[in-house]
Amino acid sequence: MKNCYRVRGEFTHIPKKERLRYLQAVLAISTQAQYKKRYEALLEIHRKYFRTPIHKAPNFLPWHRWFLLQYENLLREVDCKVTVPYWDWSLVAADPFNSDFWNDAYGFGGNGIGFPPCVRTGLFGVLNNWTIPYGGCLQRNFIPTQGVIPNVVAVFQTLAKNLTSFSDFELMLRVNLHDVVHFAIGAVMIGENSAAAPEFFPVHSFVDKTWDEWQAKGNLYRFHKSYLAQNYTMPGTSVMSADFLNNEALPECVKVKYAQPTLGNWEGLIKDLKRMAERNPNELQNLPRMSMAKINEKTFEAFHVTKEERQRARRLERDIETKYPIDKTQLVGMEKMIGIRAVDIKYMMDKDKTISV
Repeated sequence: MKNCYRVRGEFTHIPKKERLRYLQAVLAISTQAQYKKRYEALLEIHRKYFRTPIHKAPNFLPWHRWFLLQYENLLREVDCKVTVPYWDWSLVAADPFNSDFWNDAYGFGGNGIGFPPCVRTGLFGVLNNWTIPYGGCLQRNFIPTQGVIPNVVAVFQTLAKNLTSFSDFELMLRVNLHDVVHFAIGAVMIGENSAAAPEFFPVHSFVDKTWDEWQAKGNLYRFHKSYLAQNYTMPGTSVMSADFLNNEALPECVKVKYAQPTLGNWEGLIKDLKRMAERNPNELQNLPRMSMAKINEKTFEAFHVTKEERQRARRLERDIETKYPIDKTQLVGMEKMIGIRAVDIKYMMDKDKTISV
């Protein structure tokens, strides 16, 4: 808590003791008798309504904001200092599964092994006797292709959508970003039991952070008319979308704030990319970078994306791809995680002197 806000930080950039504090709270609600029934009942809501409009516009974003808050409230019964951190996968898009997020000692553990692909190590692994609701081990099946997860440019181009392009913003965030990340992690994260994977909530915390940043453009963005027009409660809840449009005024006087990660020498470069996306997002197609994997049909099928939305997602996918793909052998240091060369960002900024550096 800071100035009455629940501050959610980026998981790999918060101190290790805070990571462990969060992970221990997750272990507590998922294993201890006084919390476990409520934990499983909460996950059951997501499983039960998975095939309903909670994964469609316009419920997807506010429904999952509500879901995050219920999960966080339960965690805070264990430890009142805990909030749900986010995982900014876009900062490690070129090599997402070598991120510290998957560390065995102070992260979520690694990939699954064997068939089924059970996670063996870490706090949520077989060796720690942790299981998911409905029985069985936690399973993951990482896609080994480098750069499978949408990168920071894709996120900024999504954020660049204006008020009149809300439907494109929502679809890009839901399908081109969120769905692809779920599919890249694989196994439990694909399907109705996905909320049983402990990584589900940091992934969705970043989705919510991205929506929160888009909403910060102004009240017309924050209180979008498509939500205000709804006169019904969201599936499996007693609340309406309108109740979850403002992270600074959530029910029960809760206020949520997202802390930006400290990125050292890259901090200025990332800010430059965001400014460029805000002013001229199409120009970012000329920025050399590693290519993102294309959305495959299995991803669409897993989240029951309609034919019309599939066509739109394919079009939007072309809009956020680079014209000048590079491979990992051309990258050094942090570039190998982000998938972009620092020199190329600087070159593009030098070309556009109208952007304040």
